[in-house]
Amino acid sequence: MAPGGRALACDDRVADLDATVGDFWAWALGDPRTNRTRGLFAEWIVGRVLSLPPESMREEWADWDLDWDDLRVEVKTTGIVQAWEPRPGGRSPQKFTGLRGRRYDDASGQRSLLPEFKAHICVFCAQTTEDKRTYDLTDPEQWEFWVMTVDEVAQLNQGSIRLGRLNSLGVDGCKGWADLGEVLSRVRGRLSQSDSVISPSSPPRPSSRGGSAQE
Repeated sequence: MAPGGRALACDDRVADLDATVGDFWAWALGDPRTNRTRGLFAEWIVGRVLSLPPESMREEWADWDLDWDDLRVEVKTTGIVQAWEPRPGGRSPQKFTGLRGRRYDDASGQRSLLPEFKAHICVFCAQTTEDKRTYDLTDPEQWEFWVMTVDEVAQLNQGSIRLGRLNSLGVDGCKGWADLGEVLSRVRGRLSQSDSVISPSSPPRPSSRGGSAQE
């Protein structure tokens, strides 16, 4: 949120219109099949599992998605159902992209020349429903999660990873989010000094989320 800005609330009235901020949110994010809405929802779910304050807000264009104490968490999302019709011949394989990214430096206003890992833990989230008629972002039975340390991701030496690859590797995960906190804690316990991918010269990011989208 910009300095001096005020956080929006769902029931805020929009001046001179018979509308609320909630109406705007429904218009902008009302289609749960879009990659953006699905990605934002997955980030929010992971944040709630990590017990981040409910009043905290997402920081757009941040180098990572969530702060978990002193750890940085990246959330990647994929799904089968899309807002558009699949191409003839079937759908593309589910995969997670952008495992590396160019880091932004506040001092210089420039991004790093080479892509790099910017978080300590990666959470891969898949909305697994194939039927548009039963598709429901809020149903935990329609989600699966896998969690890896950055070292484990780096050892794959890939810029993206397919869902089938995660399953074949036996990556720690769960169906639904009831057990996601336990999985995250197990993976956190595997972190070592070599997982500290953040340069010591890079200060922690100020977070408007109080504790700490897309596909």
